[in-house]
Parts: sequence; C-alpha cells; structure tokens
Amino acid sequence: MYRLWFTGFDPDTANLKIYIDGALFARTYLLAKLFTGAYSELPSPLAGEESAGFYCYVPIPFRSSIRITTNGAAAKPLQLFYYNVGYHRYTRGRNIVSWPESNAAVAAAVGVWNKAELGENPNSGDPTTVRISGSVRLPGMGIPISLQEIEGPRIVYGIRINVDADVSVVNDILLRITWDREPDAAVHAPLSAFFALGHYGANSARSLVVGAIDDWLYTYFPMPFAHHANIELINRRPMPLESVKYEILHKAFNEDFSRVGYFRTAYFRHLAGPGLSMTLLDIEGAGQLVGVAMSFEGSGPHDMEANAPSLLFLEGDERIYVDDCRTPTIYGTGTEDFFNAGWYFTKVPFSKPVHGCTTKNTDKGYGVVSAYRLFLHDAVPFRKHLRATIEHGPANDVPVLARTVAYYYYQPVIRALPWGRLEIGDPGSESQYGYWNSSQHWSGSRTYTFEGDLDKIQISHGGRAHRGTSRFAFPTPADNQGFLLRRMFDQGIRNQRARVRVNGQDLGSWSRTGGNTADNDAGRGKWCEDDLPIPASFTSGKTYLHFDVAYEPSDATLSDPALDWNEFSYSLYDLHETGPAHPSLMSPRLPILCAIDVVSRNLDKLDLVCPDEGGTLVPVAWEPIFGASWYVWRSIAGVSVLPGCPVSLVSRSTDKIDAFFN
Repeated sequence: MYRLWFTGFDPDTANLKIYIDGALFARTYLLAKLFTGAYSELPSPLAGEESAGFYCYVPIPFRSSIRITTNGAAAKPLQLFYYNVGYHRYTRGRNIVSWPESNAAVAAAVGVWNKAELGENPNSGDPTTVRISGSVRLPGMGIPISLQEIEGPRIVYGIRINVDADVSVVNDILLRITWDREPDAAVHAPLSAFFALGHYGANSARSLVVGAIDDWLYTYFPMPFAHHANIELINRRPMPLESVKYEILHKAFNEDFSRVGYFRTAYFRHLAGPGLSMTLLDIEGAGQLVGVAMSFEGSGPHDMEANAPSLLFLEGDERIYVDDCRTPTIYGTGTEDFFNAGWYFTKVPFSKPVHGCTTKNTDKGYGVVSAYRLFLHDAVPFRKHLRATIEHGPANDVPVLARTVAYYYYQPVIRALPWGRLEIGDPGSESQYGYWNSSQHWSGSRTYTFEGDLDKIQISHGGRAHRGTSRFAFPTPADNQGFLLRRMFDQGIRNQRARVRVNGQDLGSWSRTGGNTADNDAGRGKWCEDDLPIPASFTSGKTYLHFDVAYEPSDATLSDPALDWNEFSYSLYDLHETGPAHPSLMSPRLPILCAIDVVSRNLDKLDLVCPDEGGTLVPVAWEPIFGASWYVWRSIAGVSVLPGCPVSLVSRSTDKIDAFFN
C-alpha cells in the first residue's frame, strides 16, 4: 500500500486500524496524530497535512492480505468523510516482506523528501557526470534552438533553465526533446506546464523532480536514451529573448534498454464542453505513468456562501484505465482530493515533494487553479494501454479551459497480448473453451453499464452464477512469462470470492471486496472487470491452462457475504514482462513507392509483409482484439531483399502464410 489520503474526519474520535496478513490484532492510529509524524513508523514528511488534505506515503507491504478499517467519524453533522487508498498488487511468489516497525528505506526516503525543499538533485554526486552549461538567444516566431545534442547510450538526469524575463514568458517558451532521431518529439510542452508552475503566475513548484528555485527551472527525471538526444527551446513570441541560461547533466548508461522506458510527456489544451471527460493520456504500449500537472479556469455557478465565483469544476473525478480494462483501476473522489488536498484547496499556494497547488484565484470573476501530482513510488504501470481522464464538474457539466501535461515512461511494445476470450452464455464460445460449472445458481442475461467514462453506454451480456466450481481451458504458448486472467461480472453482488486452481495447482483466493448495489433502472455502474495475475511458475512450458474457479464464502468480517460467484466473460492476456517484447508498435520505415501485399488468413485477420528500407521483411498484423493498432512482429530471419522489393503473399491455411519475392 503506497498512499493513504483522508479529509473530513473528526479529529477527536476518528481512528484507523490496519490488519496485516490476517492478524487478529490491528495497528491502531488516531487520525489526528497519524499525519503529524507522531508515530515513528509513519514519519514526517512522508505523512503530513496541507490544505485540508491528510496524506501518508509510507510504503506498507503485505505478503498475503491487508484490511483497513475506520470508525468513519465525520468532523461535522451531514459532512462526508472521504478517503483514498492506493496500492500495487504483485503475482504470487514474489519475495514480499511484510511491513516492519522500522525500515531503513523509509529513513532514506525521509532524507530525500527533506532535500526537495532545497530543489536539490537527488541523483547528484556521480564523478562521471558530464555537466554542460551555456546561454542562448531565442529568436522568436517559433524557431527551435538546440541547447545540446548528445550521442548515446547516455542518461540525462538534470536539466535547468533560467529565463531572465517576465514570468508570463514561460507560457510561450516550449521545451522539446527528441530521442534517437525519431520524427516526433517525446517532450513538447510550455515551460510553465512542464515544470509544474501552472499557467497563471509566479508561484513556483518545488517537488522532487520538477519545479523552480532561485529563478532556475529544474527537472531531475532520469531520461535514458540509446543513440541520440536533442534538447531544444522554442520561443513562440514575436520578439526574441536575448539570454536564456541552461545546464544539462548526463552520464553513461549501460543497462538493458528492454528493461527501461523512454521519458515522454503528453501536453493538451482542452476547451471542455458538456458530457466528456478530459483526456490526460491515451497511449498504446507499455510503461508507467509518473505524474500530471494541470491548470484549469472555469466559470461555474456563483458560490453564494463564499460570495465568489464557483470552483465547481473541482468536483470532477480522475479515472485511470489500464490495459483495456473497462473498470477504472484508479477512480477518485474529486479533483483537489487527487492532488492530496481537500475542500477546494483551503490554503494556497503550497508545494510538497510529490504534490502541490501553485495557484487558486477567484478575483477575476471566474475560478483558476494550478496543481501537480507525481506518482513516483506509486507509479501506474501498464503493459498494453493506458487511458487517464478527469472530469470537469460533478458530471462533466462545468465548462473549463484546461492545460494538462502527463509525465510517463514508455516502450512501443505490447507486453500483455490479448490471447483469448471466453463468452459465458454463448454456446459456441463455451464449447470452444470447454466451459462447465456445478451448482449453478442463475443463468441469463443482464443489461448494465460500467462505472466511470462508460456509465452511459448500456451493454447486454449473457452469464452464469454458481456456488460450486466452474471449469474452462485456454490453449497457450509455451514460451510465456505468465498470464493475466480478466473476469467481467455483475458487481451488484458484493464481496465475491473464489478459489482458483491452474492445472491442479492452488493459485489462492480471487476476491473483490465491495460492489455497486445502486438500485437504478439503467443498471448504472454494475458491470465490473477485475484482473488476476498468474505467475510464470504456474504457466511456463504449458500449452494449455486448465482453470477451476470454486466459489468461497466471503470474509466473515464483512456484513454482507456474497450470494454466489457470477461470471459473464473471461479474457486471457499473454504477459512478457522482461526482455525484448513482440509485437512492437514501431512501424517499419519503408522506401518510397514500396510494394505491400496483404492477405486475410482467417475471419477478421489481416497480415502484411513489408520490405523495409534496410531490405528486411517485416510482418505486420491486425485483428479486432488488437483495437486500433497494427502489431509488428519479428522480422523474417535470414532473408534479405532489395529495398522496396515486391512481395506476394498467399495463405494456405488459417495459420500458415507464404511470401514470394525476387
């Protein structure tokens, strides 16, 4: 567990109890003291309070289970008590050491967080570092000026920029970084957004990895690259800037690039109208989301109680979807909660190592807010796809102008490949995967929506529920690194739990605490998808995975145990967590007038073979399960052709393709 956040609790009575690995006795904390550093195992500044938001970033590892309870005491009558809990879940067999009372790593983190107030580079001190500094003239009119081009493999781990001009200038100067001579920049954002200052003034951020101190903007995000880096500034104003100082730190990088991602950003300017959330990042591939910085301005209804323009747009919730799961992996309780504050940011500006609010203003007849949040030890990993959105208002009903930047690390590969999908209630699919169940409790069809951005799209699907065991099997590639099994189910039945066996081996319990029992005609939010990781120790070398999913009564501590275990579909994803991964999303570079042939070897499957500009034959494939992307597979070994050589394809069966070329 990486993050706890609370607001609205009664400081005199509210408490928190944490049960680790099924312990009968809990560690008990008074919430009013927990965030002051009064408990030695939860030290400040990893635990603290700012702007009515109470947060704790002390990692609390658990080996088998964790249960967190509270008396839920609110500070005022009719006031709600809000909480967020963030955690990572690992596959079985990982060497997890449960939460100790003292932890040297936590003590080291305290030291790093304390340095953030000084704007110090946490990676400094390496004697092999190359430090480049200088000053450039930015001519204006959008002409890019390169600060430095660096040959790799290297890692940039510090960039500092000093713009000796009015603070508003940083809205009009862009930072652009290109890796390995790719045609598109990996970083392309205004300085005010990239360095988390916000769009509206001089209040500076001072976080662990982005911010400003003593007129210097800084970023300490590690940025490895294999071949080439080009770091540029672009002045969009008509008038030149005569002197912009800079400093760049880089050093050798000798690690395996299949194990690291390239640093990138996604910058957007949103004019958000009714009905749709704002997209912070939507990317196909693998990587980790490590932060966002946002600036909003909106003109919601006037707040009569405060006699000020409303900040109602802050009622929007963040939603983060991972690997095409239609249920948000992260679903928040409000915009200021997402930034670890509370009640529309009661005290600003403030800047903390991983979160802050640099601006809040209602003096101009409308509300403006700038804030940032970093996910460092609580990074959001994705293997196939990530989509992060945020609402503007309670139901995307408050018009806003927003500028957002998302920081992330990225590999253009698919590390969770869709492998198969069992549709419960479909006789053909059930027969294909050998589905069977005992003690069936219900069968039929339901029409519901998912929670979050899909809560207005009704989906009808057949399914079954049982109090016995369901069985099914998927054919699998033997050279796998594990799998992910995803279940679609009706979460109107709360607290479902089952015991899972894979090829006869006990994988443990699969449980989903809570649910959505809202009684509404549309069944809004009752569909849910949940993932079960299956480690390679259960799957490596296997060409079939046989699943037994046995209903279990819910935890006795829950007030409403599950009636049954229901299932509407199971999807299997083939994982390749480490090493070179295929398919890739890097399109082959083809010569002009290159001939491409295409063949359909099966229903809804297309295959291309492209002779790239180096004379290598590259297979590219598409099918509906891949979504909007073409997947690039390993080049055909031992074959070399002239660039642009015509290639003809023929499919002689559903899984065989022959290529003919001269």
